Amino acid sequence: MKSGVYLYGRCVGFQSEPWSNPQTGASGTNFTLGIARDYQDNWGNQQTDVTRVSVSQDDVARVQELANKFKDKPVEVQIVQLARKGGKNGAWLSTFLPKGGLLALAPTSAELKATA
Repeated sequence: MKSGVYLYGRCVGFQSEPWSNPQTGASGTNFTLGIARDYQDNWGNQQTDVTRVSVSQDDVARVQELANKFKDKPVEVQIVQLARKGGKNGAWLSTFLPKGGLLALAPTSAELKATA
């Protein structure tokens, strides 16, 4: 039995975003996995919500390979969410894949029924 929190949706890809801070001279790269969920709003319009899941440097090669393999397919992703304070806007919710966390094709409804 799996434990933890999982995000289910469609894998939309993997991104690397370089950053730098001219005040401190620090720089680095943020690695992000995109998971999309499609829904219909109250007016019948199709909408897509994309959650950005941060990936640690240790898991980049593995997750990037899986993201390319699973692109546009339904997946399940193990996540951890933390509320953080500070910054320009006061607070934000951080979503990340724990080191070694699961990224796999989502089980089908038939597979779920078989395990029940």
